[in-house]
Amino acid sequence: MGRGYLFYDSKYAVSAGELQELYRFTKWGRSRSLEEIERMLDGTSMCFSIRKDDKMVAFCRLLTDFVFRGSIWDIMV
Repeated sequence: MGRGYLFYDSKYAVSAGELQELYRFTKWGRSRSLEEIERMLDGTSMCFSIRKDDKMVAFCRLLTDFVFRGSIWDIMV
């Protein structure tokens, strides 16, 4: 039996390789290279991901100034 869903609020819980697998299910992200995804993660303020049975099943990232504004990008479920 599986462990259920686990929520993570750290970009360090996300690997570029497994994120690339999620991007392959989208029209807008399937051509992103591993190197581009690694650079994107380095420049991202915050990431949120959900895992089911140790597999990433959802992801989004946030760019913010940590004071007034933030924008959500790359929402995948």
